[in-house]
Amino acid sequence: MQPNLPVLIPYRKGEKWGYASPEGEIIIPCQYEDATFFIEGRARVMRQDLYGYLDYQGRELIPCQFEEAYAFHQGRAIVRQEEDFGFINLEGELLVPFAYEDLDDYQEGLAPALRGGKVGYLNLQGQTIIPFQYDRVEDTLDRAQEGRICLRYQNKVGFLDLNGQTVIDFQFDFAKIFSKAGQWSIIREWRDLLTDKASG
Repeated sequence: MQPNLPVLIPYRKGEKWGYASPEGEIIIPCQYEDATFFIEGRARVMRQDLYGYLDYQGRELIPCQFEEAYAFHQGRAIVRQEEDFGFINLEGELLVPFAYEDLDDYQEGLAPALRGGKVGYLNLQGQTIIPFQYDRVEDTLDRAQEGRICLRYQNKVGFLDLNGQTVIDFQFDFAKIFSKAGQWSIIREWRDLLTDKASG
């Protein structure tokens, strides 16, 4: 086997998907409506509009039972049953119960969650660390970075630390965390942004 090739590669025949070896040998016959590449040793598949996961041996280690499912990230995957989202581990065990309207992957040990239309944060044990009172995560590409979280609350933007303590008050119209410098770029109002553009 050539280096850096996946153990199994998804392939399609007609409307169904299966898996083959890098040499082209059929390992899992085409039986799924959707199939992805392996990430963290698991591949997401769909059968009869429900999602599950295969292991490298082609076993349906986590049966197709979820209405929605995402790739594993740091040993956890976001899945949905009925209207609510939760987290499972690589064995399919439920780590965070189906109790949230939306979830996102963990960054720096915290995961943003939506409940009752408000954003809060969960730790790795699924406990609420930052209460569900914020309007939205303001900087979605940098959900938790450099030890800071950028959120909107009562239509103003501010920053929390990873313990939920306010480190910059909610007073700005817009803000962003610089991913490399670990610094904050803050714009108080739209006219400041327009002025900066005009002067440049």
